[in-house]
Amino acid sequence: TVGHVREVLAGLRGGLPPSFTAATAAYSFAWRRAFIQTFYVIEQALSSVQPDEAYFWATHGGAELDLLMLKDGARLGIECKHVDAPRLTPSMRVALKDLALDHLLVVYPGPQRYPLADRVEAMPLAELAREGWWT
Repeated sequence: TVGHVREVLAGLRGGLPPSFTAATAAYSFAWRRAFIQTFYVIEQALSSVQPDEAYFWATHGGAELDLLMLKDGARLGIECKHVDAPRLTPSMRVALKDLALDHLLVVYPGPQRYPLADRVEAMPLAELAREGWWT
């Protein structure tokens, strides 16, 4: 399944349906914080990179990617993790292979940028404010 990012974000910016408010009362603060951080990461990535195309991606088998950006023929994946030290997951391996990603950035709230595997890096959330973070 591929969802076009700009259409989904436009819907979220327009406001949430009334039923969403009642439904979220049962959710934890951590879930809402993770949702807001992921939304911020996607917005910032789209604004900084200015991709030719951008998508959400998921398979029926459960693999998913928060953001797939196509820019000048390159394929950049963004995955948001809300942990102190992200690790390479089976879902990331599937995305790398199936989407033929040139690079996968795993954005997390920690302080250091470090490699997770070939073409995969963990990147601090704070680096999104730095120009050229995607290169």
